[in-house]
Amino acid sequence: MGHIMDFGKLDGRKIELVVLKSGSFVACVSTYGAALVWFGTKDRNYVTYHSSGEKYIDDSTYMGKVVGPYANRIEGASFSIGEKRYGLEKNDGDNNLHSGSSCFGNKLWSIEGISDSMVTLSLSTEEEGGFPGRHETEVSYYLTAEGMLTILYKATSTERCPVALTNHAYFVLDDRDSRSLSLMVEADQYIAVDSALIPLPENPVSVENTDFDFRTRTKVGERRDGKYDNSWVLKKGALVTVEGNLASLSVKTTEPGIQIYTGEFMTGEDAFPFKGIALETGSFPNSPNRPDFCGKYTDNGEYFQSMTSYFLVPKE
Repeated sequence: MGHIMDFGKLDGRKIELVVLKSGSFVACVSTYGAALVWFGTKDRNYVTYHSSGEKYIDDSTYMGKVVGPYANRIEGASFSIGEKRYGLEKNDGDNNLHSGSSCFGNKLWSIEGISDSMVTLSLSTEEEGGFPGRHETEVSYYLTAEGMLTILYKATSTERCPVALTNHAYFVLDDRDSRSLSLMVEADQYIAVDSALIPLPENPVSVENTDFDFRTRTKVGERRDGKYDNSWVLKKGALVTVEGNLASLSVKTTEPGIQIYTGEFMTGEDAFPFKGIALETGSFPNSPNRPDFCGKYTDNGEYFQSMTSYFLVPKE
């Protein structure tokens, strides 16, 4: 069975840390935020982390957390379903980012199932933050002896609601910073955005002859001073590969896109700007207001499900 440790308290309730092991690999998941706290070997962690569950409570970088019900930005912090308009919290200028304070990453989850190399966490949430319906969500982490960590997301709600679930881990694959990493993204298109990172009317656009063409391996810091917080349109079965002097990481997902954030605004005692790179698989930004983006919805009896796998190869 997976090992469970005390990791802190939230309003008198225990925060637990689940330790998974498979071969030489280790992954640790906190019940607060269903956060990925450790992914690597017993000697080295390849994600940024906090030393206690309490430190995740006030973390504004979403470090390792599961983000939902909607990850990414929603323009004007509002969307419509049929004739009804829903207003959300404005926590990113005039927009909503990562569901605001009602984010699933700010909740205490329950352990539903556990083994040496797998844990399933569940979360029941009442209607809040402007998102319609009561939500039932499950996230499962699976670790293999080959260094693959797979995350399976499942969710439903009592009312129709836009949904996009992701993990916001920052991967530390280079002992300098994320600008030293080399990146390859199997994508011919990306989502062009305005200064508020909201998609422009004409989208998606070709990566050809742009700073967003990573179809061949390219050092992140060679363009835009390494400052990326953008979404790419993934081909079916596409790989995203990141390589540093500590390890390489490959990502594969059932989702249509990936938001890559190089950590320009990371802060706090356990992080600094560009310390790690976030690889957030999911829908495209502002999909509830963009029918052309084919966003996903939960409803009574209608489930959301997605899967993302991270394959880690340490270089030590």
